[in-house]
Amino acid sequence: GITGTNGKSTTTALIGHLMAEAGMAAERGGNLGQPALSLAPLDGNGWYVLEVSSFQLESIEATPWTVGVFLNITPDHLDRYSSLEAYVAAKERLFDGAGDQATAVIGIDDDWGRALAGRLSAAGRRVVPISAAGPVAGGVSAADGRLVDAIDGPARPVGDLADAPALPGQHNWQNGAAAYAACRAAGMTAEQ
Repeated sequence: GITGTNGKSTTTALIGHLMAEAGMAAERGGNLGQPALSLAPLDGNGWYVLEVSSFQLESIEATPWTVGVFLNITPDHLDRYSSLEAYVAAKERLFDGAGDQATAVIGIDDDWGRALAGRLSAAGRRVVPISAAGPVAGGVSAADGRLVDAIDGPARPVGDLADAPALPGQHNWQNGAAAYAACRAAGMTAEQ
């Protein structure tokens, strides 16, 4: 499940594309395009890659994601929510009901994401922080468009997003870092 104020559609599309290129069975949809309940059935080895909005998260009873991606928060939909805190609370529902084995990929370039990553880590959850602004221990960064993996130890460069001209700018570098981290959490290798 992928949420955040900005970048949900791009990140959902990237994850679906990377999984397909790696030969993994994957269906993508949700808030992006095809509704989740109309996606093709997958066996136990397949992946549903779903963009979920705050509106959708308000009504989901349980969110048993294997990998949950929380990109960023900026003031939005304040005509629907009583405050920015209420909007953020709706987004954070992404992690309600996720199991102990679930991975939370969290954008830490804003205060909301840093706070959420801290709370989930303190609760013993597996958190992979991502940043488009600078290096991040135990996570993935994409500062200056260079994708760096430090998930399992020392930081190592794994790609240059300049090679992906459809992903220009820092906001898309965050999307690339999130997609990479989510795919690693789904079992893909760095090379894939």
